Amino acid sequence: MKFHYYPETDSLYIDLSEKTSVESREVAPGVVLDFDTDGQLVGIDIDCASRVVDLSRLEVRALPATTLSLATKLNHTGIAMGNRTPEVTKCLVQHPFAQVSVVIVMACVLYAGSLQAGFFNDDPTGHFRWMEGRSLFSLFTSASGYPFYRPLTFVLWKAAHALGGGYNPTSFHLLNVLFHAISAALVWALGYALTQRQAYAMLAGLLFACFPFSYEAVAYAGALFHPLVTCLILSTLLLYYESKKRRSTTLFLAAHFTLVLALFAHENGIITPALILAWELFDWARGRPFDRRAWTFLLDSALFFGLWLVVPRLPHQGSLLQPLPAMRVSALHFFQAIVHPVAPVALPLAARCGVSRDLALLVIGLASLFLAYLIAQRSGTRALFVLALSWALLAALPAVLFLESEYIRGSPRLYYLTAVGTSFLWATVGLGLVHLVEGQSRWLKGGVYLTAVVLTLALLRFDVDFVSCRQRFYVQATELMRMISRTAAAAPAGQELVYINLPLYFSSAGVKHEECANPFPYGPSGAMAFPRYAQVSDFIFVNGGPRRPATGVTATAFAPGWETYGDPATLEQVRQFLAKDYVYLCDLAAWRIFALSDHWRVGGAAESSGEEGVTFGGNIALAGYEVRLEENVLRVILDWRCLAQPQQSYTVFVHLYGPIAGPPVAQQDEPPVHNYVPTNFWQAGDLIRDEKTVVWPADLPAGDYTLVVGLYDPATGARLPAVGPDGQRYPNDAVTLYRHTLP
Repeated sequence: MKFHYYPETDSLYIDLSEKTSVESREVAPGVVLDFDTDGQLVGIDIDCASRVVDLSRLEVRALPATTLSLATKLNHTGIAMGNRTPEVTKCLVQHPFAQVSVVIVMACVLYAGSLQAGFFNDDPTGHFRWMEGRSLFSLFTSASGYPFYRPLTFVLWKAAHALGGGYNPTSFHLLNVLFHAISAALVWALGYALTQRQAYAMLAGLLFACFPFSYEAVAYAGALFHPLVTCLILSTLLLYYESKKRRSTTLFLAAHFTLVLALFAHENGIITPALILAWELFDWARGRPFDRRAWTFLLDSALFFGLWLVVPRLPHQGSLLQPLPAMRVSALHFFQAIVHPVAPVALPLAARCGVSRDLALLVIGLASLFLAYLIAQRSGTRALFVLALSWALLAALPAVLFLESEYIRGSPRLYYLTAVGTSFLWATVGLGLVHLVEGQSRWLKGGVYLTAVVLTLALLRFDVDFVSCRQRFYVQATELMRMISRTAAAAPAGQELVYINLPLYFSSAGVKHEECANPFPYGPSGAMAFPRYAQVSDFIFVNGGPRRPATGVTATAFAPGWETYGDPATLEQVRQFLAKDYVYLCDLAAWRIFALSDHWRVGGAAESSGEEGVTFGGNIALAGYEVRLEENVLRVILDWRCLAQPQQSYTVFVHLYGPIAGPPVAQQDEPPVHNYVPTNFWQAGDLIRDEKTVVWPADLPAGDYTLVVGLYDPATGARLPAVGPDGQRYPNDAVTLYRHTLP
């Protein structure tokens, strides 16, 4: 027989047997009896124990005990009175605050890097531009121009904007990390409230903190809705639990208040009454009476729904309910989130068995859930398993019914609330395994415990690696946004900015992050950069650039190789932009925002220098050039003038020849302007500034060196005839630009 007192909840548990409890009955307010499979009493749970029992004194009379063990806190001398538990373990077991701290620290450390992320996706135009100029009161009375009614989140963003001195990304991202850490701590608290098992609470809290698909909800500022509403829903449940335990009307009203806040944060708060009722059913299954006050929370949701119907906002486009095929696809994505510990097995299983990934995921997922249910059934934790699974399904239901499947596929932030139920679900498996080996041999218990610990650590390691990898996309997306903002600040004043081929969706841009390949059957690998509805000027401003007119277009003539943002623009339209605006070209492969206007002047003229009148093929003239020797690098600037439109793309060669006849000792062969302005884009009157770099080898012998330039057909290698102003053709069709004597 064991007496366990839990000061953090003021509950006393009298453990009468090593057998597992499978049924509970509340025989008096706050007094619950636990029974085993044979109906024998195995434990007594007393809530608010300090009010019922004198805990300061324990008297034993005529007890035929052979062993008396006191496993307590330190006595007044500082000497332990019980068994010699390692200090770190003792700290975690005896002090729930230490466990909660571990969960919070894990959540914060995992997402600390997101504090340096910038703003992208819906942030600038979808959220911040809409809230500018709106008062706090108007946020609650109207959502005109915005598709959702979520005023509380915008209140927090306004506070971050005011306290951070503008669009300070750290202030905004700190909110996401803060509410994620608080939610993880509340998951611990709720897990403990459900089971009175600190190990279960610890496991559930860590699984939630590291849930792989939460990376978008936490690392993306515009997803604050999800950590916020989850935090408030968890607070509502815990306040309701405490109100029942302490019979406190104040706490009961506080639970209603946090539910109202949750509803104003995100419409998913409307499922909270269903979660409360599910918890009541869970307690009822354990023999406790059903608290009819739970029904009152439905009134909050009903009143909010009425308000939601009348508040002005953008009308919903299309059918409210999604068609069944779309629901099936969405359900599979949420199913993947629920069975995420085993979901990566689906891809190799599909490849090995030659079946679809849908079927493979269903087979491996349903099999794992069935096994988990068997463990829960045998261990007496079936009610907890059903409650956890119900949470996960209820959280997924609104999105499955009302959101487009393609939107769900690209928005893993939608799984955040589902992560609570999922974390409880898999923590229940661990609890069930512990229950199954209670009373068994020490070796069997040790083996099961060790296996459970190893599997948990492996899962957490996988989740941490996955989240860290996904955050790299956000880091790169931030770098891209800041590059764009810097170019906007550097552009000449008074001109509208035009950006060509900005990415709609930022991913690995080739092979740069192949180690971040998605191990799951479904889901994106990257970050949304510029939604189609967005305004480039908003992105520039909120990421630290000037507020000035800017637009984005897609020009397929430049063959971007990625999905681009902006209305389509022909080559002729690009030329029109160059004539009146300042134009930048985005090149993700080279990771640069290139100032096209600095290198391509359409239909213009320029002052010439150098070999005036040198022409190549009769269509192209070398209007001027400049050569500078900087240490071991020759920097060459070539000013080309188009005399008549070339019919194909030519390659410019810049070759350095030495004193000994033979091939060039150094060279650069490349189409003009990094192939951004190939010769077949040119028209008569265009002036193109082309910059080349030739590295001077370090081991060259002494003598005279000559740098020459020309053009050739890359398909045949044939050089264009180079003709001087006197009509004479240059030897080898190469024009000398620079001579240097190496001593």
